[in-house]
Amino acid sequence: MPESAGTPPPEPESIEGLRDRIAVLEADLQELVYVASHDLTEPLRMVTSYLGLLQRRYGDQLDETAGEFIHYAVDGADRMRALLDDLLRYSRVGGDEPVRSPVDVDEVLGAVLRSLEPALADTGASVEVIGPLPRLDADEVQLGQLLQNLIANAAKFRPPERPNRVTVASVRDQEARAWRLTVADDGIGIDPKHRERIFQVFQRLHAREEFPGTGIGLAVCRRIVERMGGAISVESELGRGSTFHIVLPDVESAAV
Repeated sequence: MPESAGTPPPEPESIEGLRDRIAVLEADLQELVYVASHDLTEPLRMVTSYLGLLQRRYGDQLDETAGEFIHYAVDGADRMRALLDDLLRYSRVGGDEPVRSPVDVDEVLGAVLRSLEPALADTGASVEVIGPLPRLDADEVQLGQLLQNLIANAAKFRPPERPNRVTVASVRDQEARAWRLTVADDGIGIDPKHRERIFQVFQRLHAREEFPGTGIGLAVCRRIVERMGGAISVESELGRGSTFHIVLPDVESAAV
């Protein structure tokens, strides 16, 4: 039934009200992703376990085709488990409020490089740190996760004929009262048209056979940076390497 001429139109929702509703919806979605990922992990683990048991107990009784089918099933289950693990990791970053405090980036980076020693040795990548690096107002654990993802990617995406050189540096942005961290490499690079796509969840630019992974690492990086009040971007060209820029507030600006 149409409203009478004397009925006033409904009051438009305030900006604050819209923000509150969006925050509630995001929290609900975050919880749904976490629960779904967590609850799918256990049945998937059972599938993988029984496939392995079948392979061990009856592998010598199966013909080559049957063995190949089991191999494909195990490989698919392993890939799904990796996707669920990364989805859980992504949801945790969104659910945990950053615990921000003055953080020495040199110390965090040192711990990251020690944890990456096996991966760097496998790829042959070298990492140069142009320091000293600053102190930031950041979550120490999430900052470490951010740097680990970026450096691991910088080492991984390399041409087949040589390892990558990775450089970590920083520059002060006086006007913004922030620091710009850069993680640069001389690897295979990224087509500029994909500069935004790579920060989306489960976006891959290469076949899994070329470079393993689920395509969620840079989405995690963006979420970490934005939740700490910063921004992340990339400059890159195919065949000419990539430079990731991370802008985060410094300790002095956080104290104001």
